[in-house]
Amino acid sequence: MSKQISSVDLKKLELEIAKEVKKICDENNIEYFIIGGTLLGAVRHKGFIPWDDDMDIGMTWRNYQRFLKLAPKKMDDRFFIQTCQTDFNYHNTFAKVRLRHTHMIEKVTENIEICDGIFVDIFPYISIKESLLKSKCYMFKLRILGKMSLLKHNYDLNAITESGVSRFLNDIMKIFPLSSKTVDKKLYSLLSQADHGKGEAYYIECDGMFRGNFAFLKTFFENLIELPFEDTTFKAPFKYDDYLTKAYGNYMEYPPEKEREKGHSLSGVIIDKELQFYFRKR
Repeated sequence: MSKQISSVDLKKLELEIAKEVKKICDENNIEYFIIGGTLLGAVRHKGFIPWDDDMDIGMTWRNYQRFLKLAPKKMDDRFFIQTCQTDFNYHNTFAKVRLRHTHMIEKVTENIEICDGIFVDIFPYISIKESLLKSKCYMFKLRILGKMSLLKHNYDLNAITESGVSRFLNDIMKIFPLSSKTVDKKLYSLLSQADHGKGEAYYIECDGMFRGNFAFLKTFFENLIELPFEDTTFKAPFKYDDYLTKAYGNYMEYPPEKEREKGHSLSGVIIDKELQFYFRKR
């Protein structure tokens, strides 16, 4: 019995996934922090942004690698950790924690055979060199290669792109005379060049390379606090005001209604079981 669900129920299931991520991290001393619209929602709304439909969690590179190693062993069988190593057709540079027996059908991957369960994104934050100029150059290369990789693997980025110029550039990158294997090799070589030591001043969020990236000062994340979110709390950067101001400007001001974009462009959200199946007492 499969059925469509409402945005309200979608948020409940995403929150259940995020609570499981939090549980695994807390039990294994893995540092994480909510980011993007999830952090904005926590600060401005004490939960989800009303018109948003996703949850984003960040981790520094070392914590991210520990999470990917431990989570598949620690999480129960409701969940699937999706990376390019666990799903052959997945080509983002970040991980997703998926909920099995559900389907969150994104227009970008609608025609690709891929695990499509409801998910929470887990973004690695990588250290880069001290120069802000070098940081921006690194981000630019990462963004182009990441986007080209998705296009070469038939991700339909034009399905979520309105600008005619951007759609044209997508088409050019897709037919650019480099194989998907070569692009992937260059992309992961670039990622491996990041120095994950203690000397760098900035973090870059590996977010799929086409939303617009920021180089954030490491000091934003040196201390974490707990912020309320719906019926629970999540860790967040102590300097969340600096982060949100850099990312959104005057973040406490609501955007005009026409600019209130949802987190994902979806064709549908379907569950295969009764809703209560996906919730377990902790």
